[in-house]
Amino acid sequence: MNSPTSIRFGVIGATSQVAQVGVIPAILSSRFARLQAVSSRSYQDVPQGVLGVRNYSRYEDLLQDIEIDAVYVALPNHLHLEVVLKALDSNKHVLCEKPLAISESDFNLMRDAASKRSLTLAEAYMTAYHPRNRLALSLVNEVNFGDVQTIYSTFSGTLDPLAGYRMNRHEGGGSLWDIGIYALSPVLKILGPTPQQVSLRVQKADSSGVDLRTTMVIDYPANQVAFVHTSFISSESQLLKVIGSKQSIEIQRACTPSSSDTEIIISDTKGQITHLSAKSQGPYEAMIDEFSASLSQGQTPLWSLEDSLRTLRVIERLYNESAYPLDRFVVSNFL
Repeated sequence: MNSPTSIRFGVIGATSQVAQVGVIPAILSSRFARLQAVSSRSYQDVPQGVLGVRNYSRYEDLLQDIEIDAVYVALPNHLHLEVVLKALDSNKHVLCEKPLAISESDFNLMRDAASKRSLTLAEAYMTAYHPRNRLALSLVNEVNFGDVQTIYSTFSGTLDPLAGYRMNRHEGGGSLWDIGIYALSPVLKILGPTPQQVSLRVQKADSSGVDLRTTMVIDYPANQVAFVHTSFISSESQLLKVIGSKQSIEIQRACTPSSSDTEIIISDTKGQITHLSAKSQGPYEAMIDEFSASLSQGQTPLWSLEDSLRTLRVIERLYNESAYPLDRFVVSNFL
């Protein structure tokens, strides 16, 4: 049941899959949030989108609704800047789908606009809020884990059809921009934002030049290394494995977990296996609950703008390098 202080949400891009499957149900089930309105151009043809709330065919009309505290934006990557700035200008807090921005310059415009109006802006990277992800990161930081030596992180699957904005370089397309946050963020969170160098092997689309499949070897000081794989043209793989000097942890379905994905596999130096379970909660429910609570309490969301910027900087650098007509290259000087 919603409380009297529930954050009143408007959803922009309400007919998108992520909104329909993940975020709208999470808002409806949250005791910290209330669904106030939804918007989609599709409602021009289908008058009723979500029963019991206001339905707008224009997001501009939703932003003028004074009974909305915060908006969730679920539009294609290249549309985020315009809509986020308009939402902030309308005095709404913003939770925007990943990637929040597809350039650091766009990111800075959003961050400055939020800061100027004392509003909260956050990237909807739901995996960061999942209880198992949080538990895994805490385990890596424990003394019993030892020094982190190697990380394997993958997110791959088959995008069908290979079309739309995900195949357009200028619209945030390619596997690095679209799903790279899932595979890269754990590496950057654990090992830091400034690797020594990244060696890449990229398979590009003939028509658009976006990366269909990218494999990276990321080198850090102290002989730390990460292997990262993102792909639109591979079998399904969502693996996070962190190997330390005393223990290792392994997580399956690491990128898009559900409430039933609670298990962490822990191995020690003698090969003894331990299975540890996290709290059962869906990542979208956890994200909406914590984002809403952070607004009510005047706190910074768990996945902060600093976290978002750390990942954005690395992806943008790698993506710009991949624009050259090479399928293998090395990127360095991330400081």
